[in-house]
Amino acid sequence: MKLVISEKQFKQMISLLKESVDKKLNVLFVGDSLSSEPGFTWNYLLAKKHSDWDSTHIAQRGKITKWMKDEVSKELKNKKYDIVFVYGGTNDIFNGLGGNSAKSNLEKIIGMVADQGGKTYIYSGYDAKSMSEKLGKKRDDMIKFQESLENLSGSNFIVIPPTPLNSNEFASDKSHITGGAHSKMANDVDSFISGNLPTPKETSYIETLFGFKKGIGEENMLEDLLSDLKEFNGEINYKGSVISDDIVFQIQTGLQLLGYSLPVWGIDGKFGPETKRAVKSLQEDLGLETDGIVNSSLMTKLVEKLKSENINDSDFKELNIERKSSMSDIDISKGSFSGEKFEKIALKIQGEEFVNKVNSIAKNLNISPEIILATMYFESGFKPDARNPKSSATGLIQFMPNTAKGLGTSIDELKNMSAIKQLDYVYDFYNKKRGLLKYVKSPEDGYLLVFYPYALSQNDDFILGSEVSSGRVNLIANQNKGFDSNNDNQITKREVLNFIRKKWGI
Repeated sequence: MKLVISEKQFKQMISLLKESVDKKLNVLFVGDSLSSEPGFTWNYLLAKKHSDWDSTHIAQRGKITKWMKDEVSKELKNKKYDIVFVYGGTNDIFNGLGGNSAKSNLEKIIGMVADQGGKTYIYSGYDAKSMSEKLGKKRDDMIKFQESLENLSGSNFIVIPPTPLNSNEFASDKSHITGGAHSKMANDVDSFISGNLPTPKETSYIETLFGFKKGIGEENMLEDLLSDLKEFNGEINYKGSVISDDIVFQIQTGLQLLGYSLPVWGIDGKFGPETKRAVKSLQEDLGLETDGIVNSSLMTKLVEKLKSENINDSDFKELNIERKSSMSDIDISKGSFSGEKFEKIALKIQGEEFVNKVNSIAKNLNISPEIILATMYFESGFKPDARNPKSSATGLIQFMPNTAKGLGTSIDELKNMSAIKQLDYVYDFYNKKRGLLKYVKSPEDGYLLVFYPYALSQNDDFILGSEVSSGRVNLIANQNKGFDSNNDNQITKREVLNFIRKKWGI
């Protein structure tokens, strides 16, 4: 039999065979502007101190604790976290929402994290008593709010004391702070949590790859798989948004053991269109409705089929590995992308010189070449003369007329250029947006950088054009009807991202 796994899992397996078992803590940071700058704010500095953390940062300027609560709720559906740091409340106070509302949202976050087995650390940052007295009531309300945090209710959480600062550590607006102050806060938090952290869970070969409880040298791997499948009592239904969950590893493993192919992405723990097609094939063979939905009834039949096919533990150990990749395995921080899907298409359409030039551009920009290639493929199919009849956007990345003018050319000139020549303007476009590249954390973000860069730093409910006018909202919706999934004549960032994920199979 053949079992297809992802590039990421292959690397994990090699590491494990070298007796290097990954023991990282899953850590989530949620906050506002004082947690939003990679490499600068306290949370990034703290995470840098801990190589044993697998850290995720969700923070945006101006956000209140209700937004943080909603973001945590969404993120916990995708991944389980051992630790969640929350830096919030300042904007609630400064916007006149009051400390009670902020406390209520923080308590809800504490509850959600505790429900999935994690621990919450509540941190209000710098000590409000350090703030300028010229801020008057806002300063007084912040002091009261910070003092009230000791009365939060819930379980498995800790309130970290605020950090006293000096007046010269504040910015001119009297509320934002210097880099030195962020370093001080990171050090304070690190000292406070020292000895107060969960122990990273040791994982075996099989558990690391697929979530099983037994090691490769042990028996009962099939038994454990069946046990995990039997425990499932929910429903997984792909509707254009990829679902990540531990149980997906088991479902995909069961499908592959039965011979249902996952040829592109393999066993990656992400329930997307490819896995849905495999589920539908299973349903068809079982004589069931082919809706691609996994529920407890289908899981029972999957277990029965696995029992009847004479599968044993050796099928888990003797893997015929094909190294595949998922676009969601991208590691922007290393400027690399393991997949070659779009490179192969570009080679076929435009040739080696074109691909080599894209690689050179990407290296200069410190961004994955596969993101640039994926964006060009989606926008133009690698055709330099491609033009949108509604918006007049033209070229490899669909330059708008004003964008082309800002780059010293025009859409008519671009239309008549070779693909190789037009790449010079592709580079100029990305180079002018270097400041936004820090927000590009996935292939779909890479597309958004070209399509609507303003949306990159906004939340997923942001309506494209709403920062300008209602007329702008309608214009964008009319020119890009494919994104408007609910036909409400407005396009949200979420609709764009979901459309791209579905289109690319991620």
